[in-house]
Amino acid sequence: MSRHRRQAAQKQDAASSPPEVMEEQSAVLPRSKTRLVVGITVWVVWIAGLLALAGLSSNPITLNRRQFADADLVIIGNVADSATGRVSVAETMYGVFPDKELTVVGLSEISNLSTGNSYVMPLRRRNGEFDVVAITNDQRGRVVYPATSEVRSQLDNVLGEISKRLTP
Repeated sequence: MSRHRRQAAQKQDAASSPPEVMEEQSAVLPRSKTRLVVGITVWVVWIAGLLALAGLSSNPITLNRRQFADADLVIIGNVADSATGRVSVAETMYGVFPDKELTVVGLSEISNLSTGNSYVMPLRRRNGEFDVVAITNDQRGRVVYPATSEVRSQLDNVLGEISKRLTP
């Protein structure tokens, strides 16, 4: 039977059916439409999940282990004046530094640094001055980290690993 004859027969059956049967037939979606609706729903849920994952886990702070391994002193310090490099030491995490304030050479060149905020700073002493240990060999990659609970936790792990390597 051709498609046109089937459609005509279905129309004739629908016309001869009582109104209750016609409502039931029109209320039920064909399989292809049901599959389309289910597919679109799954796609929307998948995209929403990916967007939530990207929003909640984007740009996590990761400490550079080499930077801390090369440091002579690791402090948590409050930036008093970034232009002059004055930092008040809140806590010494590695090394010995008895004073409450120090000057870090080139602190003004570090991006995203705000006066009054606390940062974890891996420092190296050179010629009696302190500077931030660079990640790269050309001194461009000097990074300090905001002193958040997540960074402190990572710092404890990194310093623990470093001390295990140094202890025979």
